[in-house]
Amino acid sequence: MIGRYESFQEIPLGIKATVAAIYEPPQSCSADSVSLEADPQEKVVDDLCSYLNLKRVGWIFTDLWSADSSKGTVYCTRHKDAFFLTAQECITAGWLQNKYPNITTFCTDGYFGSKFTTVVASGNEWNQIDFSGYQVSNQCASLVEANLLCPTSHPELAYLREVPLTPSQYITDVHYMEKNEYGVETRKDGRPMPVEYLLVDVPAGMPKEPHATFNISKKCYFPTENRILIGELQDAKAVGQYISEFSHNQFIELATNFHFLLFLLNNDIVKFSKEEVKSLCDIVQQQDRGKAMDWASSNANWATLSTLCLHSVQESSTTESSNKWSCKHCTFENLTERTDCFMCGLPRLET
Repeated sequence: MIGRYESFQEIPLGIKATVAAIYEPPQSCSADSVSLEADPQEKVVDDLCSYLNLKRVGWIFTDLWSADSSKGTVYCTRHKDAFFLTAQECITAGWLQNKYPNITTFCTDGYFGSKFTTVVASGNEWNQIDFSGYQVSNQCASLVEANLLCPTSHPELAYLREVPLTPSQYITDVHYMEKNEYGVETRKDGRPMPVEYLLVDVPAGMPKEPHATFNISKKCYFPTENRILIGELQDAKAVGQYISEFSHNQFIELATNFHFLLFLLNNDIVKFSKEEVKSLCDIVQQQDRGKAMDWASSNANWATLSTLCLHSVQESSTTESSNKWSCKHCTFENLTERTDCFMCGLPRLET
């Protein structure tokens, strides 16, 4: 999740993370898991965030499982009698919190804890889609940093490593308090331990008055990065189709898109310098239509990119048209390899 930290007036000394965009890193999926892969564009994304005065504020994932598509309901899989986060998800959250610490001058280390948040989109007890926010405790983050915390076959339980991975690794003891069947608090060994002891609730929700940082028009959709596996490409044709939806006067709307700005930085069609993209990001933040039009008119790389992409759209349309023939009997458009009409079954008549 890409956004900014702002003052939360409804709570004394409160801070809220306002999400402006979502970046999808490279990932591989299975039936019941998602693995985050090494991101070669990580530095480029961070550069773009700095140009827009944004930063990474958290990560979001979903386990939505449709219950009744006609009613729009989903199954509730995360609740008090099961789990809220699995042990593996807690480990990932701890790793990310360690990666993005909370910088402060009031600590000798220069940082303390983290504001990085975990958000889960899942079904609630009313079988509706809901968003829940969490962090793991600083103790959990330290266990993850020391590579001591392990997942188990039970999602609600974590396990403390028993055998050191290296001779220098120190295995500490972890205990937690739990009431037994007689209501007496007893000390338990953390092998295993419920992950609830590692979680901190973070309120998550939608704003009362939504204000979009970027253009989110459903009609004018720019393809999202790292979706090759589902057939969504950021190729010249897709970019050209996006560009063709806007006039020159609407360039500010065209450019107000996080995925489009990231494409300018890392595309292989026409290379843009960081200074060019940074100047465009400044204009996007100002939402100055005149400056946006001037940037589009004066930038040679943009002229080249837009020309190539629009030409690719025209070529694609011409190719698709040439691969079809119109039936003389019912006018149905058939593919070239067919010798009879798919609709009426009559033979193709050559002109």
